Amino acid sequence: YREVREVWTLEEEGDRIPFGGICDLSSPLHRAAQGRVLELEELWDIRDSVVGLLSLKSWVESRAECAPELTLCVSEMTLDTDLRDLLCGAFDAKGELCDRAWPELRRLRSRVAELRVSVRRDLERVLRSSEMEMVLQDHFITEREGRLVIPIRAGAPRRGLGIVHGTSQSGETLFLEPAAVVAGSNEIRETESSLEREIHRILSLLSREVGQRVDTLRAAMDISSRIDLASARARLGSDWKGCIPRCEEDGVVDLIDARHPVLVLRGLEVVPNDIRLGASRSALILSGPNTGGKTVALKTLGMCALLTRASIPLPAAEGSRLDRMRSIVADVGDIQTVQGDLS
Repeated sequence: YREVREVWTLEEEGDRIPFGGICDLSSPLHRAAQGRVLELEELWDIRDSVVGLLSLKSWVESRAECAPELTLCVSEMTLDTDLRDLLCGAFDAKGELCDRAWPELRRLRSRVAELRVSVRRDLERVLRSSEMEMVLQDHFITEREGRLVIPIRAGAPRRGLGIVHGTSQSGETLFLEPAAVVAGSNEIRETESSLEREIHRILSLLSREVGQRVDTLRAAMDISSRIDLASARARLGSDWKGCIPRCEEDGVVDLIDARHPVLVLRGLEVVPNDIRLGASRSALILSGPNTGGKTVALKTLGMCALLTRASIPLPAAEGSRLDRMRSIVADVGDIQTVQGDLS
């Protein structure tokens, strides 16, 4: 409840706790703990989450004076900035591995681009050559099976022209890799294989760094979840204009203008109840006509007891008290639902 009150205090000052970038990391962290190589998208999510977690910690600590409980909570985050700096430097703005961080990656990417330009230039010369006029189906360059090809007619003679890499759905077009570009295309495939190995090496390196910090990352995620839950409890309490009750261990119930939370959330005009129990009044008997509100009053007490256990503000007036109950038992003899107006 102290955490909830601090969230209210922050929001009264116009502050909203920032959770931007933090997402569920349970699956990638589990894989990293097993020593598996993470996907690029998973590492990007971890990057965003680490940035978000460190920002959350810094934001809360800067408001320690009005949020001491939340500050104590984030003080248990032991994330270092090394992982943040490594992951931030590893990616570019588009979420791809950054050339500046990995020189060999840059070299291989540049080489693949150069080779593709060279092969495409050779293919354009082939398309313009007179010996291909009789066999071409159309004048364009496309890709089949990872190779740059041109379309030729299925019935045209093609001995010595090159390698066929598939046909069109109609069967009338063949996709030919001319002999003049086979060597260049082979070099593209070899360089792309080297590029894939380099990407895998980088992903492996980053995954190992994450794997070494799985425990601290999980702990930080748990802390952010706790703060997120405090924020959610505070928001729910605000939605039904609730109060934080006095809560002790003496078995006292003193609910003022208590309303059933389900009825409140339905937007209905709720008739409130005062419910008082204590040392001198340890039992409560409700009697009266049907549809007189007896069941709703009892369920309101039960729901408020459960809300108190969960540290959620009660839909009741300030000054209410509801001591912690060790057990909460309901014995209902027939089908009832406040949501369906059945009682």
